[in-house]
Amino acid sequence: MREPSSEPLPDFTTGEGLRVLLEQLTAERLWRTHPAARALMLYAQEKYLPLARSWHRDPADAAYEAFMAMRTPAIRRAADPWAAITRAVELGIAAEVHAERLLTSTDKARRPDQRPDEYPMRAGHYETFFYHVLAAATPPASPTVAVERVVRSASVFLVTTGWHSRTIETAVEYICHRLTTLASTQSGIDVLRKDDAMRQRLGFSA
Repeated sequence: MREPSSEPLPDFTTGEGLRVLLEQLTAERLWRTHPAARALMLYAQEKYLPLARSWHRDPADAAYEAFMAMRTPAIRRAADPWAAITRAVELGIAAEVHAERLLTSTDKARRPDQRPDEYPMRAGHYETFFYHVLAAATPPASPTVAVERVVRSASVFLVTTGWHSRTIETAVEYICHRLTTLASTQSGIDVLRKDDAMRQRLGFSA
């Protein structure tokens, strides 16, 4: 690995200066050792701070996307390297956000034709549904009736969101049984998380 050159550093805030610096860092493999590389990344993080905030992302995410773009030949050949990097950062951050929302990979999120048609359901999305059910319900006559009401309400709700009725009824009853027969709720949750046999029996993926 070569030592950093003693020549004056190009002004990487300009397109041509950036191109010269990127050529030097790449050709001489100085990304890890050249002080200009660190200065460049700090500048990029500050430059793309507003963009990161607009997507509610950490500024380091934008700096990472900029770094990955800078290492590609396309950026060094671009007519305006900074404009090309900005576009790459925009697409990269957008892909990360869509990937998290859609529970998919960033590669698929970058391609609109491969994104799911609907956002997947997450825990808590319909939490208020259960609050309305409980608020409208009359007081149960016994604990058994209360449990049956919860099982029935949860099963009906899950069926309306697309789950198979028979599978959901079995799953909800099993979960309630585990949660009520063990020493604590947390113990029940821990057991359910590790119960691969029942999950496979019900046809749920791990």
